[in-house]
Amino acid sequence: MQQLNISGSNVNPLRAFPLKAMFTLTKHNRLDAEVLERTPDLTSEINLETRVRLGLADKLFALENMALTTRTTQGAEGEPQQLSLKAAEFLARVGEQQLTIKEGLLETGLRNADNWQGSLALALAFGLEGDWQAQTAQLKELQLTGPDGLRVSGHLNIEQLRDAPKYRGQLTAAPFTLRPWLARAGVTLTTAGEAALSDVAMTSPVEGDTEQLSLPSLSLVVDDSTFTGELAAALDGSRLAFDLAGDQLDLDRYLPGEATAEQASRGLLRKAFAQESNTLLPQSLLSGLALEGDLSVDTLIFAGLTFNKPRLQLRGDDGVHRLTAFESGFYAGELSATGQVDARESILEWSLSPTINNVQMAPLIEAISEEEEASPLRGRLNLSGDLTSQGNTREALIGNLNGALNARLNDGAILNTNISKQMCELVAQLEGEGTLRDWHTDTRFERFDATFQISNGLVKSDDLLITLPGIDVRGEGELNLASLNFDTRANARLVDTADAACEVNPRLEQLPLPVRCEGNFGDERTEWCRFDREMFQTAVVDLLRNEAGDRVNEELEERLGDSLDELDERLGEGAAKELRDGLRSLFN
Repeated sequence: MQQLNISGSNVNPLRAFPLKAMFTLTKHNRLDAEVLERTPDLTSEINLETRVRLGLADKLFALENMALTTRTTQGAEGEPQQLSLKAAEFLARVGEQQLTIKEGLLETGLRNADNWQGSLALALAFGLEGDWQAQTAQLKELQLTGPDGLRVSGHLNIEQLRDAPKYRGQLTAAPFTLRPWLARAGVTLTTAGEAALSDVAMTSPVEGDTEQLSLPSLSLVVDDSTFTGELAAALDGSRLAFDLAGDQLDLDRYLPGEATAEQASRGLLRKAFAQESNTLLPQSLLSGLALEGDLSVDTLIFAGLTFNKPRLQLRGDDGVHRLTAFESGFYAGELSATGQVDARESILEWSLSPTINNVQMAPLIEAISEEEEASPLRGRLNLSGDLTSQGNTREALIGNLNGALNARLNDGAILNTNISKQMCELVAQLEGEGTLRDWHTDTRFERFDATFQISNGLVKSDDLLITLPGIDVRGEGELNLASLNFDTRANARLVDTADAACEVNPRLEQLPLPVRCEGNFGDERTEWCRFDREMFQTAVVDLLRNEAGDRVNEELEERLGDSLDELDERLGEGAAKELRDGLRSLFN
């Protein structure tokens, strides 16, 4: 303590008298001569102005209209931090070891050159009643105010003040903007919704001690969402527990991105599998975190998809965190999953077992499509499987994704396209006949099954099966999740069944209608699939060769009639000529 200066006038033991004090307080790690010559670790300039009232007989010491100001700097280059404490009365009963502060006001001007410019002005109004012998203190009429609408009010009662402080009280935060406060804490937000976290409020009883904080009856408002429940956390970050229920939550507003929330909800696949180098989870925190969380929401929106009454349960300890339950209504069906994240090592290990029951495909496809157009497919999807991966970025998780999925589509149909009609008309042309029946506008299928094997981000299936009345479609293909490139081949064949789509020459039952779909999910959907003309022509040549034997060209022409001319319209200009030339060369 240096440059100490105390002055007063009319000093007496009966009435209040004015007093001023000023000094400089410096802190060193040692007090030897060599260290004292260096720049102090901390320097604080302290000024006090007040009126002192003494009650010597009662061991009473009071400061009236007190104004204490400090200007503190750490090291030689630290930003100066200003603080002032004002009070209408600061009353110390020394004999009873009691302290009372009336109309207290603590004001600060904080500076942080790294995270914000200028001084951050905060003010805390309060009253205090403290009893050192009883180890109690009461902070009354708390009112914390600051920029960006910050206004927190409440009270705290503290017990076991000397031995093991415990506190209990009530806190209420009026609606304020959280985004600039996160920026001041060094957290940069690039949320899809520009107004995300601009309206935050809460109220709850509060209790805890020097190691943990608990909000046992929390009511939290975040933008358009309201949550109620309880929240508890260890102050050192080693434990987090919550049990919250909410009305609605649009996660798309809070995901990273420059686009608006509406734009962010489109193009699910491209956004979900885009290469992203940012880490997804804080491994160092998870490795030592004890987690116990339950969350339920009436409506959840994520990646443009709507989840109805989702409920999740998280449990974790010693670096292993489990999704013990996840259940949700999902597009007129149900979605559930269990999983785990192992954060004990530097590389995270993931596992997930999803189950989908009777989910309506049409609204789901429309929700994930980048184009606002009707779904080409309907039906109820059922899917189950087990997946594993490792890493902590999207790119790593996709590249290390392995597992298997079993899928089935019930009550399905390809909309506005009737494959049965097209095949029967094509066969009729080859037979030199026509079709007279009325056809439904859609392709309804009885069964749609597939098993998907996933190896390091490459999804393959070699048992795709679709059955229609009188028609079987079998195929195979693969999808690269990293590039979103895909290549699928399928063959449709007419089969002789009681509910066959049309009467078929038995010799044509083995004739395939080949379709190939390839491209990228970013390409136009109309360019994905095409009729595989080359494969079809080869199949027709093989069929006619086996059937015709040594017949001459004229017999082949008479047999085909005008069907090859009709193929030009269906398969592309010049297809029939190529087929004729191939047949002539084959039989000559």
